[in-house]
Amino acid sequence: PDEAPRPPAAGHGGPLPRYDDGPPPRDGQRYGRPSRPVPTQPPYLLFVGNLPFSVDERDVAEFFGADQVVNVTLPVEHDGGRPRGFAYVEFSNPVILQDVINDSGNISMGGRNLRVDVAEPPRSRERRGGGGGFFE
Repeated sequence: PDEAPRPPAAGHGGPLPRYDDGPPPRDGQRYGRPSRPVPTQPPYLLFVGNLPFSVDERDVAEFFGADQVVNVTLPVEHDGGRPRGFAYVEFSNPVILQDVINDSGNISMGGRNLRVDVAEPPRSRERRGGGGGFFE
């Protein structure tokens, strides 16, 4: 069945493409696990998976609405610097992050269905003890 075009979601660079790949996740569930709550304090960080390997930080920022994006991080392989196919996108406020999460079943880029969810909170960088190497 044909659907009417959707209006642009707040904070997105335009209408998001639609696709059908089964029923939407159950309330509070993303990809078979519970969704993390949207944080109430910065950083408002989104995990974006299944990105095309050809995109860069600017492409991702423009896709999600550059005026709403504070920062984009595209991790790369340690050997060779190839993109790993996912990104972390920091938004200026939690409402934009929630809008993207709400549209999570309808987002594709470069012909790939993107996987989005609230990113895990940053971990502490302090060393957790133990140490050790091969010869201790």
